[in-house]
Amino acid sequence: MPATVAVPRIAEFRIDAVPPSLNRLLRNRGLRIREPAKWHLLVRNAARGIQPFHTPVSIQLTFAGTRSDADNLGKLVMDGLVRAGLIRDDRFPFVQELTLRVRPGKKRSTTVRIETMAEERA
Repeated sequence: MPATVAVPRIAEFRIDAVPPSLNRLLRNRGLRIREPAKWHLLVRNAARGIQPFHTPVSIQLTFAGTRSDADNLGKLVMDGLVRAGLIRDDRFPFVQELTLRVRPGKKRSTTVRIETMAEERA
């Protein structure tokens, strides 16, 4: 019997904001309290109608209009994906690939792309 390849499922949405960097969160107690709840709501509202992912995924986060380090921007978005119920967990083995990108521009935004990992079945 020939092997079949599962078709990957893809979901993408955009938030018209960029999260504060992890460094800023650690320095500012007020942000540490407010921002996680804010980003949970932003992710949940932007992803409304997208069905949860129950298999391992690849996630790409693109931040536009910021000069912050990409590795400091992803935490609140990833936590928001979990709290909104889009992904089960933000650790391996559920998130098998995470790509962080920063793009120039005047309009600040965060684009989230979630894709199921391709699995070959024999």
